[in-house]
Amino acid sequence: MTMRYAIGICLILALLAVGCVRIRQPYPEKHTFVLEVERPDEAMAPALAPSVSVRPFTISPRYESGQLVYRRDELAYTTDYYNVFLISPERMIAEQAREWLADTGLFEHVLPASSHIVPMYILEGNVVRLYGDLREPKHPEAVLAIEFILIRNGLSSDVALQKSVLKRVEVEDSTAESIVKGLADALGRTLQEFEANLRQSLRDSN
Repeated sequence: MTMRYAIGICLILALLAVGCVRIRQPYPEKHTFVLEVERPDEAMAPALAPSVSVRPFTISPRYESGQLVYRRDELAYTTDYYNVFLISPERMIAEQAREWLADTGLFEHVLPASSHIVPMYILEGNVVRLYGDLREPKHPEAVLAIEFILIRNGLSSDVALQKSVLKRVEVEDSTAESIVKGLADALGRTLQEFEANLRQSLRDSN
């Protein structure tokens, strides 16, 4: 075996070894998150209406993938493939809204959309913002905006309450964990504000 041939074999083996090492490198782990809120431990109000049905919420197409979204500057948004919501965010938010309403006591019955009971009111929601705002690196924020519509059910359905709520919550850092915690905090504040408006609207209608 010539020296040149031996050197060539060594180079091929070295390249194969490097290739194997690269192939075996692990991919980044994918993380899943949920949005959970808990209503403050306050006394439940007397029921002001018999029932409300919470319809499935809708969401802006830019957030429907379920991946976390970050705003980098005035026009640029990016998605995070490795950090996603466990289920669709609009479904999670609608479920949290239903549970929150049940804890208020404002309605005798808070029904899922699948219920066969005919409700007096129907609640719809549209998530229009759901992202981490990283334009100011030292002051990242979680941003959530929801449009609520409460419909009085009947032969001539009409809007009893329409309310848009926008919340910006400053978070510790720009990690996915901090952004999700901020979004959960923003959701709690959003539902608290909507509850106050809903309470007043139901009182005025009685």
